Amino acid sequence: EQDMEDIIDETTKPGDANVRMTGLPMLRVEINELLRQDLLFTTSLSVVGLLIVAFAFTGSFKEMVEIVSPLAIAMIWLFGTAGHLGIPITISTVVVGAMTLGLGMEYGAFLVERYYEAKDKATSISQQLEMSVPMAGDSIFGSGFTAAAGFTTLLAATIPMLQQLGLMLALGIIYSLSMVIIAGPLIIRATETAGQKIANSFEQGGIR
Repeated sequence: EQDMEDIIDETTKPGDANVRMTGLPMLRVEINELLRQDLLFTTSLSVVGLLIVAFAFTGSFKEMVEIVSPLAIAMIWLFGTAGHLGIPITISTVVVGAMTLGLGMEYGAFLVERYYEAKDKATSISQQLEMSVPMAGDSIFGSGFTAAAGFTTLLAATIPMLQQLGLMLALGIIYSLSMVIIAGPLIIRATETAGQKIANSFEQGGIR
């Protein structure tokens, strides 16, 4: 497209003539550009919405980060996989980012809630994670794999767009589950450790 525009700009035009590219190829280019913009906008808006909802329900910036961060990593994996597999951005797949984030937030919130519930029964971060991850894991995996299995049935559809939608949604759920279970505890440990260090520094400063 850029090469054609350069050629048009360099071509001598009679009078006030205006030259534009038309036809189905240009229409496809315009539609693909609009779809990319919508994908970026809806996914970004979903992230902002999740941050607001997570903060509203927890009242804690730290817990908000612990819930949303694994899902952000899952989104990177999802769109990276889509690019590697050559799955195009279509009218159906453009909604995958927002849908996956909405569905995946439940998993992150459930793990974080189990972690803070374990505070009454454990004395260290490691013990709390050892108690909370197995508790959350069974429920999360049961719910997640059921949803992923349901989305994979779209692979049996005859319309390619529906097949792509089903594959991306199933991958999105699997990546969300994986990141919540693998990266979630690491993020919780990092934020809890950082929070304790900050609190200790304030206490030491107050004593001085």
